[in-house]
Amino acid sequence: MKPARTNEGSAPRNRAFTIYELKTAGLGRTKAYEEIAAGRLIARKIGHKTIVLESDLAAYLENLPRIQPNSLDSILANVAH
Repeated sequence: MKPARTNEGSAPRNRAFTIYELKTAGLGRTKAYEEIAAGRLIARKIGHKTIVLESDLAAYLENLPRIQPNSLDSILANVAH
């Protein structure tokens, strides 16, 4: 009898998001497709469905520009109006 297969030692699972699900990361449908077209966000196809792997989304978010501390005042001033 063969021993049961385990996932020990295998690569961690990588969750996939549909374009619609990217809203949870603050990325709307139009912006997602713009970022994919520009090559900044990596997407894959399953049939007609476009998906983004969790690791690719994380890399995209990590590469977004950081807000500089002195620019925060101008952002907050715009929110107050």
